[in-house]
Amino acid sequence: MEDELIEQLIDHLPPAKSYGEAYNKLVKAFRECDVDTLSQFLKIGLNPNVTLFDGHSPLTLLISSSTSSRWQDTARLLLEHGACPNKRNPKGTPALSLLVAAGEPDLVSLILDKGADIEAKGPSGETALITAVHYKQVPCLKLLLKRGAKPNVRSNDGNSAIMWAAGRSNGIGSPKCLTAIKTLLEYGADPSVANDRGYTPLMAASLIREAEAVRALTGAGAQLESRDCRGETALFKSVYSNCLESVKILVDAGADVNACCNLKRTPLMVVNTYSILDTLLQHDSDVNAKDINGFTALHHYAVANLPQFLRLLIIHGANIESVDVLGNVPLQVAVRARSWTSIELLLAKGSRASAKSSANVTLFHEIIVPFDFFQTMDIFPMVNTPSLLHEIQNYLAPSSEVTIELVTTLIAEGGLCDVATCDGVTPLMLAALCRDLELCRVLLQAGANPFSVDSHGRSVLAYACRGGELSIVRLLTKRDCRVNCVDDDGNLPILYAAQFSNIDIVLFLIIDFAFYMKYTVYKEKV
Repeated sequence: MEDELIEQLIDHLPPAKSYGEAYNKLVKAFRECDVDTLSQFLKIGLNPNVTLFDGHSPLTLLISSSTSSRWQDTARLLLEHGACPNKRNPKGTPALSLLVAAGEPDLVSLILDKGADIEAKGPSGETALITAVHYKQVPCLKLLLKRGAKPNVRSNDGNSAIMWAAGRSNGIGSPKCLTAIKTLLEYGADPSVANDRGYTPLMAASLIREAEAVRALTGAGAQLESRDCRGETALFKSVYSNCLESVKILVDAGADVNACCNLKRTPLMVVNTYSILDTLLQHDSDVNAKDINGFTALHHYAVANLPQFLRLLIIHGANIESVDVLGNVPLQVAVRARSWTSIELLLAKGSRASAKSSANVTLFHEIIVPFDFFQTMDIFPMVNTPSLLHEIQNYLAPSSEVTIELVTTLIAEGGLCDVATCDGVTPLMLAALCRDLELCRVLLQAGANPFSVDSHGRSVLAYACRGGELSIVRLLTKRDCRVNCVDDDGNLPILYAAQFSNIDIVLFLIIDFAFYMKYTVYKEKV
């Protein structure tokens, strides 16, 4: 490639008899950045603006690839001998931006003196000013601003220089980024300019925990309530990043602690640390605000199993009986999420064990099959293959001591263990389907009705037959459950056992069914 380059340079020398010796001289001079020798070639007519391979000019190639410690002197020589200041590299990046990225303020000043376009944009729409921020070249940044660079120019993605400065330190507290922010603000940069996604510099600084940048931007009048495409303000970003200092700066500056995003959530609902939760509550966050699903902060932290958060919210007046759009109280979603310590706390604080949703789903239903598993409790027709049935049984697993203990506690607290959902499904049916023998025993002992049928006429025994646990079938038949109970589709429980090849149940039921048939025939004859 070097030979090709030199040949192209030679081609642009004035006509002469021979360039054999000169050729070797030029090769060495360009490679080693020998200013004196190159100066001689320029004096005899070497064109400094020749287009080289891939579209490089001598100047852009030098800046981009030279490893010599004297390349700066060579660049200065080329500029002083007529190198075009507005040349670009093959990717379309102006020579000015290349010099800024290299951190050469003296050469930047020179190329501007030679007529470089200070607002020239690269392929991604970045000017030299944005490049200076990208590469944290503060001296070049200050120089460009002094020379008239526009502080609010944006790249193709809508990001301004101050946006890049606010979000460029990667959360390590880079003093260069903070200096860049303050410098840009001094020269009139808009602290509230948003990119195409609605993101502002204040949001960027908040998200990466740059408290001093947040302080500088708020001090410069950055809009606190600007919202991004998700409807979130800078306060949301500070809460997400667990930066207590940024949160305090924003709320002290007047940020709305009850601002809602597109999902109607407030900052109080997305907290990860106790100290931030406490700070927001001290600044009058609404503890009973609801999101688009009707969840309050209590609902959210019940699901996340953060009892210390729940305790603080309740102290500040959170309603433990607040219901979401499906009629669920925080205790119910805690049970659904298996948030054991949160369940214990909510019960201790007076949450009702008899709670049920608008679809009549009780805590006992949720303990066995969480509602969000199928978004319904009418799951019998859904587990219509052995693999699907095994999936739910393996997912939920046999009842643990914790589950049995919770069921016992709820029963003692007045929980409704035999309520049917709108589809007629009882907790006992679900326990039978999930092959949970111990839970079936506890529910039956507490008064669950073994003769219940769902809205499709399917009995508890039918659920047990599909579940495939013989011991549960035996338990139910001892309770005089009818083996001949026909559902709305005309099916007997034995059919559901046969469908999944539960042969032991089929054989067990055949005996009872045979006696039933014999008795029926005898009765008809009489």
